[in-house]
Amino acid sequence: MPGTPGFPCLLTLTLLLTLLACHTAPAADGIDFATIHKAPRGRSAMYAQLTPLADGTLLCVFRDSQIDDGTHGKKGSPWTVPDSRIVAIRSTDGGHTWTHDPVFIYSDPANSAYTSQCGHGYQAPDGTILAPFYVVTMTGEGQPLHIHWNLLAASRDNGATWTTRRLPSAPFLTNPHYGGIHALPDGRLWRVERSRGYGITRDEAERGEKSWLDVRPCVRIMQSADHGRTWRHHLYVGYDPTRPKQTAHYPKAFDEDEPALIRLPTGRILLLARPTMYQAISDDDGATWRIGPSPFTRKGAHSGLCPDLLHTPVGGPRGTLVLAYHDRWGKHERKGGVYLAYSHDHGDTWSTPVFLDGGAYPTLLEHPKGSGRILCAYYHSSRELKAAFFSVPSR
Repeated sequence: MPGTPGFPCLLTLTLLLTLLACHTAPAADGIDFATIHKAPRGRSAMYAQLTPLADGTLLCVFRDSQIDDGTHGKKGSPWTVPDSRIVAIRSTDGGHTWTHDPVFIYSDPANSAYTSQCGHGYQAPDGTILAPFYVVTMTGEGQPLHIHWNLLAASRDNGATWTTRRLPSAPFLTNPHYGGIHALPDGRLWRVERSRGYGITRDEAERGEKSWLDVRPCVRIMQSADHGRTWRHHLYVGYDPTRPKQTAHYPKAFDEDEPALIRLPTGRILLLARPTMYQAISDDDGATWRIGPSPFTRKGAHSGLCPDLLHTPVGGPRGTLVLAYHDRWGKHERKGGVYLAYSHDHGDTWSTPVFLDGGAYPTLLEHPKGSGRILCAYYHSSRELKAAFFSVPSR
């Protein structure tokens, strides 16, 4: 009771223990959570990108934008105000705590574009940090025109300052979201993008000419042999628009959005895409593909959005392939959010997906590399970026 000696101390201790439990207690299944960034009121923080740096620092690049007050579109929307920026924060303790003041990377000079990014950045041997993202122009109603610019931000002073350049994407309008940059063992870099149609100007698009809707979309891989300074087309995944008759048999359901790519130690290439999560697998360096229905589909329903893939040597004789994705339909545990699944045979079979947390657009990082300890970053709400830490299961 309040008049009982020692009650204030007991109350204080109880409150402290409660607060400590709320902030540091791991989930029942061994998963720990941390906040990466929480945007101030009126702004959003979404689409995290993680890059490990040579000095042990983790860099998180994300999209910062204003929340709509009803001027441009639906009130409360983080997607309709054309003033979004690309910014970065960092962590020196493996992702548990992060700097509070984001470093500016990019915003559209004309204040008429919508920026977005996810996936993986890259640090070259000379220390240059690369962060890919894309831009679409906006209409007056706040809906994006399907004119995409692939951009690449670069920092040569460990992330203190940045320059940005546009990447070539002709003859297709492309969406690099979500693939990011993938470093191969031989030093090459791959960047996966989903091509939406033939290149057109904004005036042509507004007149309805050469609509990208009239062209079958496809997925392609861009390659760099000089640590990201130049990029060239490398291969198409499945359907090839330069050989439409020879590759028309590949399922159209695969040609979706937000492709996630991985090249495994055996040389196998595996790619998943939104929303069907069909698997495209090549065991001959992309010359031929076998594409099958998603192992995560139930009763023909859509499988998931914004997948990301990671392989670690830990967990079994062939290592473990980790998949994170967003399921807004909640088929597996009747709740929408981020799910995890594992494969110990390089994608031939998968575990039943397990619920991680609410939120979307996960990106995976093994830190330290080869440890089997995984950091999954995602946006929990339009204002909050979170991190989940877990270890891969053994077979």
